[in-house]
Amino acid sequence: MKLMTLLISLLAVLAALSLAAGCVDAPAVEEDQTPTPAPTQSPTPAQTPTTGASPTQTLPPTRYVEVQINRDPLNTDITVFFRGGVGQEWVSSIDVTVTPEGGTPETASLEPRVGSQVTLPGSRGTDRVEVVVTLRSGESYRIKDEMLKFNPHA
Repeated sequence: MKLMTLLISLLAVLAALSLAAGCVDAPAVEEDQTPTPAPTQSPTPAQTPTTGASPTQTLPPTRYVEVQINRDPLNTDITVFFRGGVGQEWVSSIDVTVTPEGGTPETASLEPRVGSQVTLPGSRGTDRVEVVVTLRSGESYRIKDEMLKFNPHA
């Protein structure tokens, strides 16, 4: 009789532990149901270098990603790192443009994968760095637009 009571108690404890450990169906992942407007196509004017940074745009909170811009103090290289974020699965492309002082803009693609990086040459002056994120919906956001001065003594 004691053995039967002990066995039933043990089974009850095991059942409770398996439920507490998450051995049940996981809740379904909700997809964002926010409707996105259809992107409009307009002619893109030729890009001309500008002398200053432009205003940036903020990604929606559910699409937020972070990039980090570093300037090498020993040479003129500018490196942009993808740091990820809650919206990284919604990113289709990231374009990084460096416009060296007195030079021609150069653009490279940054893979939307945590830890990926792209390095572009800068100048010994003040260079403009722009980062544009394009979402799967077709919407583009200029999330960074910075003027970086070369400082060999940093």
